[in-house]
Amino acid sequence: MSPFLEASPLVQARGLSRIYSAGGWFSAAPPVAAVGKVDLAVERGEMLAIVGESGCGKSTLGRLLLGLEPASTGEVRFEGRSLRGLPAREQRALRARMQLVFQNPMAALDPRLPVGIQVVEPLAIHRSLAAGANRPAIEQLFSAVGLSVELAGRFPHQLSGGQRQRVVIARALATQPDFVVFDEPVSALDVSVQAQIIALIRGLQRERGFAGVFISHDLRVVRHIADRVAVMYLGRIVEEGPVASVLAAPAHPYTQALVASVPRLKRAPGGARLRLKGDPPSASAIPPGCAFHPRCAAAEAVCRGERPALHATAPGRSSACHFSALRKPAAPPFESMRL
Repeated sequence: MSPFLEASPLVQARGLSRIYSAGGWFSAAPPVAAVGKVDLAVERGEMLAIVGESGCGKSTLGRLLLGLEPASTGEVRFEGRSLRGLPAREQRALRARMQLVFQNPMAALDPRLPVGIQVVEPLAIHRSLAAGANRPAIEQLFSAVGLSVELAGRFPHQLSGGQRQRVVIARALATQPDFVVFDEPVSALDVSVQAQIIALIRGLQRERGFAGVFISHDLRVVRHIADRVAVMYLGRIVEEGPVASVLAAPAHPYTQALVASVPRLKRAPGGARLRLKGDPPSASAIPPGCAFHPRCAAAEAVCRGERPALHATAPGRSSACHFSALRKPAAPPFESMRL
């Protein structure tokens, strides 16, 4: 565990929901519940991974934690203080301490400006960096992410995908934030480059002590970068705990299916792959009871009528399944996952 951890969480979500109106002037489409009543805490200095299928609400939750999206219900607290209703001056000061690394660096960078100028732009906004101090700041930030300062004069399209992602990370860390959300930062990169970026992020986190949320759908990546993992399904957390413990012995049937889907060169004896049936329901028509029950082979009557609460199943672990404590984990060994 990171030496920067303290007793009180840095970021805490309570009953956090985000509901979008899908209707318009000429339609009456039902609202879309992207995130539904999430309770979550991010400790100082730790990396929390949020995993799940595409469309489960991971990115929306990340933006809610940063205050970039308004919550429909609930609140987010940073250092014990609610983000809701903060004065403009305090919101501006807080922006320097909370940063976002986007999935697509080409969309995050301005194609008309050299990347060196873009890296130090947060310092000009939040620290009133003088023009003459640009070069030393650029050199320091480029060196921190393993880039040659000679690349500072290039435009985004003149860099490789891995170099662009390093530029975006350098820009996010320019103001020395306390909290960073990484929204699938390696999903578009080659496997070899993924490993480099993961090692970079982990090294910077240990060196600087910031807390992070790492959003991903790849459990192999999560295994190498996260301290804890929260599994999302249709906008809700269905399992949470230390990453090694959860991936080695998942308690929720959905987590078991995610772990079983990871490709392996060898599968353990008797370790038949667990296959989910059907597709995830629409977020505008979430089934009653346990939202996962239409795809769960072990669902019973109580699953169709009563939504399970997220409850403790072991020290530091929780699961939103009526039968988590009764079922033997049906996932292949965690140790067989390779990046």
